[in-house]
Order: sequence, then structure tokens, then C-alpha cells
Amino acid sequence: MDDRQINRERRFWLKTGFLGTMMLGFGSFALAKAAPATCWSALSEAFLAGVDPFDRKLFLLDLEQAISGLSSQSQKELVELGYLLDFPPTKALLGGGWGGWQQTPKEVVLEMIQGWSNSRFNTLRVAYVGLQELILSTYYANPSSWEAIGYPGPPVLKVQG
Repeated sequence: MDDRQINRERRFWLKTGFLGTMMLGFGSFALAKAAPATCWSALSEAFLAGVDPFDRKLFLLDLEQAISGLSSQSQKELVELGYLLDFPPTKALLGGGWGGWQQTPKEVVLEMIQGWSNSRFNTLRVAYVGLQELILSTYYANPSSWEAIGYPGPPVLKVQG
């Protein structure tokens, strides 16, 4: 093989790798909202267990807005977590069972996240804390949840002029 042929092959593989990466990037962005929606819904219900019923669709929109306010690295990590949890083998390994999220009982999801909270693996503990903060802050930031928790709302400040 001469140097020109090696350079052509190298360029071919570099172009292929670049195009593949771009396609994966655009593909994951397009699917980020659709694929893990049932996952986020199930996790939210587990973290908000015991809370009066809430509008899931509105909550998921609020959650999406909260996620969009995070750093791009945090958004990427959440999308990756969502895909890992939507993939049955990794969902089963992490304690969520084999079925889809719609078929997974709330008790199983609750046991799974409780297991993460005291896991010997730091990554699971970090995922638990991050999801807990994200989901609870999204819920409590919505004024429609304030009455259920007895919060009268932020104080009204009088501006003296």
C-alpha cells in the first residue's frame, strides 16, 4: 500500500466517523424528548409519592423547561440516563424490572430509586440526588402545587417610592 492510498482510507474513515457522530448527535437531540417521557413520568410519580394528584402532562412540560435551563452537559447526562433507563437490560440492572415503564408498578420504581439513594455506587447516588432535586424543585416551583402543601406564596414586597 502506498502513502496516497493510506491517506485516502484514513480520510474515508475520518469522514465516516464525523458523519456518524453528527447523525447520532442530531438523532439523540430529536429523540431526547420523546423516548424517555414515560421514564420521566414514572420517576416523577415515585419521587412525588404521597403528593396529591398532579397534572402529569403539565408537570412534564415544566420538567422539560427546567431541563432546558440546565447546562448542556447536564442536559446530555439526563438524556443519556433516560436512554439507559428506557433500555430494558440496563433498566433491569438498575432495579427497574424488564417491562416498559407503563407496566412497571409504582412500588418497583420507588424501590429502585430508594436503592439508588443508598447504593455503594457513587454514580447511582449522584443520579438519585440530581433527579430528586430536579423533580421536587420543578413540582414546588409550580404555583398550582402551593395550595396542596400549605404554602401561601412568596411574600409581597412593598416598594417605597
